[in-house]
Amino acid sequence: MIFKNKLKFIKVIYFIFLLIPAFLILSPEKKTSPSYQMGQLSGALAITMLSIQFVLSSRFKFLEKSVGYDKIIKLHSQNARFMLLFVLIHPLFLFSAITPFTLDYWQGKLALLLLLIVATTSIYSDKLKINYENWKVIHKLTYLIVFLGFFHSFTEGSDIVSQSPFYYWWLFLMFLVIVSVAHRFKKLYFNKNIYEVVDIRKETNSVRTVSLRPLRGKLFNYNPAQFAFVTFYSDALPKEEHHFTITSTPEEETLSFTIKESGDFTSKLGLLKKGDKAKLDGPYGALSESLGEDSALFIAAGIGITPIKNLLSKGSKLIYAVKNEKEIVFKDFLEKKAKKNEIDLVYVFSRKLPPNIKFKAYKGHIDKKILEKEFNGFKKVVLVAPPALVKALKKDLISLGVEKTNIFIEIFSLK
Repeated sequence: MIFKNKLKFIKVIYFIFLLIPAFLILSPEKKTSPSYQMGQLSGALAITMLSIQFVLSSRFKFLEKSVGYDKIIKLHSQNARFMLLFVLIHPLFLFSAITPFTLDYWQGKLALLLLLIVATTSIYSDKLKINYENWKVIHKLTYLIVFLGFFHSFTEGSDIVSQSPFYYWWLFLMFLVIVSVAHRFKKLYFNKNIYEVVDIRKETNSVRTVSLRPLRGKLFNYNPAQFAFVTFYSDALPKEEHHFTITSTPEEETLSFTIKESGDFTSKLGLLKKGDKAKLDGPYGALSESLGEDSALFIAAGIGITPIKNLLSKGSKLIYAVKNEKEIVFKDFLEKKAKKNEIDLVYVFSRKLPPNIKFKAYKGHIDKKILEKEFNGFKKVVLVAPPALVKALKKDLISLGVEKTNIFIEIFSLK
């Protein structure tokens, strides 16, 4: 399990990064109060974590490979919460030493305010009904935050001004941020992976498969269940970057994405035309690497079938939940594999059972009762469904004897 070892290694490096400021800041020889030293430490940890945020969000392939972009983003989210904590307690420890109403002081206050805005809109984006594109715009405030943070620490930090050992760590962090930002901007503005739309077909009333072909060179190499960030260039669509699962196979000459019309952007995909262009950044994702070649139990809900489609190896079982028969994506493909006895196919219809259904089917929703009947002792399980359903099913699977580390989850959102 390469990804598990690499993820552990990344977390070890992360904690080492947090220990270094403590080693450099805390010293019994310093003639400052413990409160002041803790204030310095909380500030040093905050600027260190802020720098780590840029590394984690800049899509470095060497970082994501064999781990999965979703795992990196999860670490990014956890780091953000810890960083916010240290940013909040930083001025509390230094309160008695702060000289109010200076420019440096207010720069720190502004950085804190902006950080609170970014954190709040990230953590509560669903409750606040902030769509993906607006969330990305707000998230760009982090560029201003990191500038204010470094400037504030440079002008106010005594260990930096005096060029103590922490000064060199501070320079290293600044270097990391510059490299990360440069890498991110290279992907945004100097990406030469330009493709052309060659086919658009309807899978269901609300799902379309868009097929692309590179204008120059060959398709990039990818594995089943990986995804790419796509920006379409069409008069009918806003030039927004979104991530979609690759549903073609590496043997095909075109690259396909199967997309559900479920939002402001995706609802306009029907306006795409052949000949429209697209810029791609990918591939990302490590589900196929972590899953290996073993047969598994796959559980999908609705459009969650997209990363699963090309992972269905012989001997696997698919429990697929949809509203009705018309909502089944890749119906012919799935039922053909089932007829050949390559997979065991089970449908769960939330509305009503279709007449003359040729495969095992349940009415209702996937629950523990259905899992108990269909589980069959699989050691590995892949879940692709809305968060609430994933949480419930994961608990049920563990109670059925599946090890937590053998439950693989693909999430719909990268926020």
